[in-house]
Formats: sequence, C-alpha cells, structure tokens
Amino acid sequence: MTNKYSKYPEYFISANGAGVDIEEDELQTPGNGYYYRAVHAGHTFGKNGKPPDGMPDFPKEVGQTLEELDHLLWRCEGKYRIEFSTVNKLGDASDSTIIQDYGSLAPDDQWSALFRIQVQTAPDAVKGRIETSLVSPANHHTYYQTAYENGPVPGALMLPEAWIGNYLFGERRIAIVHNGTPWNTSAGSCNFYGPGDLLLNATGATARQGPIGWAVNAPCGRRSAALAWSDGKHYKIGQTVKPASANGFVYRLIAYIGGPSNQLLKVSGVKEPPPWQQPGPGRSVGGLTSDNHLQWQTIYDLDANPGIIEPLPHGVTGQADSRATDIAQLKADFNALLAKMRDANLLERN
Repeated sequence: MTNKYSKYPEYFISANGAGVDIEEDELQTPGNGYYYRAVHAGHTFGKNGKPPDGMPDFPKEVGQTLEELDHLLWRCEGKYRIEFSTVNKLGDASDSTIIQDYGSLAPDDQWSALFRIQVQTAPDAVKGRIETSLVSPANHHTYYQTAYENGPVPGALMLPEAWIGNYLFGERRIAIVHNGTPWNTSAGSCNFYGPGDLLLNATGATARQGPIGWAVNAPCGRRSAALAWSDGKHYKIGQTVKPASANGFVYRLIAYIGGPSNQLLKVSGVKEPPPWQQPGPGRSVGGLTSDNHLQWQTIYDLDANPGIIEPLPHGVTGQADSRATDIAQLKADFNALLAKMRDANLLERN
C-alpha cells in the first residue's frame, strides 16, 4: 500500500484501456516534474496512449499544450516535484522472512525501508524470533518478540535496553554491560547515564564476572567515548562531545534551537563555544551551552570522576564467628570482616 502525497492528483492510467473523464480546469501531474491544467474537458487515452506504456508525451514548457480524446486539452502550468511518499509493504517477494516494511518512495521511485518486522533465521539463539528494527540509515533492532518454542515464552519481548518512568518526572534506563565495566565500555545505545540508571552485569558465559551491576549517582558520560567537537557539523540528539581541553565534563545534545526547519541542517557553530558551561559554586551539572543551532547539556566526565557509578552490593562467602582470645586475633577477624564487606560492595575500598 502506497500513500503518495502530492499537491496535485497524479495522472491516472486506466487499466481497461478506456481512459477517464477529465473536467475543465482540473489540475494533474504525470510525475515528470510539471503540472498541467485541463483547458477543455474530455477523455484520456488510457492504454491507447503513446508511448506504449500509455503515458502521453506531455510538453515541458509553460503554455504548451497536449490534446487527448473528446477535445481534452492539457496546458503546461509550470514545474512541480512530487514529494516523498510513505509505503507500507506486507511481505516481500524476494525475501520470505520479511513480514512488513514501512518506508519511503522518492520521486524517482527509489524505495527506502525505514522500519521492518522480520523473522530471524540465524543464529540458533534467535531463530524464529520476530525482530522489529529501524533499518535506515543503519540497522538497529528495537525489540525481539518470541514465537513458538524459542523462549523464554511465546510472545515475550526482548529489549536491548529499557527506558522506564515518565519524561515529566524523570526517565531511568536499565541497560546491559556485556563485557568489561561501565568505565571501559558503553552500556546500551548511548554514552550517557542518568542518576538512578541501572546497569546490569551480563559478563561471563557460565558465571557472572564481578558484581550484579552498577548504579549511577549523577548524569555522566565517558570522555573517551565522546565525539570530538567539530564546526558546522550536524549531531544527533543524545550524542555527546568533548571540548578540546579536558575540564572534567562532557556535553550531551538535548535540543535544536533556531535555524532551518529541516533538523538535518541544524549544525554547530564556526568555532568551539567559549566557554563551555561548567558548574560553579552552588550549581550542579545540567547547565546549558548554546552552540549555533545546538543546545548542549553539561554532564560529568566519568573518566575523570569514576566514583559517580558504584557497584551494587552482592553476596560473598560467610564469615565465621570470632573466637578471638586476644586483641590481635580480634583485630585480624574484624579486618577480615571489613575485607568481605568491601568485596560485597558494602564499603568503599581504601
């Protein structure tokens, strides 16, 4: 199903070859970059038109005319370009795994998929799962839905990460760390963590390596994972940049301001903001820096402030009751207990 947007109706090629009636002053476009007015009412050629595909050879100069049947006379009124069309395709003749594609059709009939629902066939861990993905400009799955026996249960959803809550009162993220730690790898889809975010530890194939996960205490991102700021560049909402000189903070794009109506044309300024906003006495992170069409929010540099993320408490081996008979043994037993509390992330390490 194609939903084409056009200011003027498209010229219709009749399937039965009989043509269609056109009223006087009716406006149409055959998709050739121009639009035409019916100076006189009449009937279109339909399948009997020339060239053989049934589309008459419409003139492309203003004022020139084309005559069809029953005195139908088209006059070229000027240039017009059909806008992009939205297309909803069910199934695909060339790929039986595709259930549905939603995308756009350019004026030159070039098809581009945007959103896809597709059955996965490999690897075995996801075989048979129904995957919903954003496929333009890069493939990024939004969620899996299980079907049949490929568990955990039919109809379950698998999310690469989850944002929960209400944006008015605060959204929090639950993401997965697949390897390393939050200090040396990015968890989830972006280099940004907010206070209250929960990062679960999924390292280790047969046994968890390290703590259950990590909790975030303040908004932060890794300078080492942030993009370098560039002049005249378009950035996506949520991306982070680092100033040329490290200052203990990185900056997250949260809004576009002013400039062209097309967001893709909103870019950074001709030079790096002087200066980047930094928290001062009585102020905290979250301040804003304006940068031409962009607005950056100040967040902590996690590389410079590693304590902003802390490991969650977890179980450790038990501590036997002390049977100390002197101060030295009691001190040793107590220090052993403190060590286990640190291993359980109940105390900060010295």
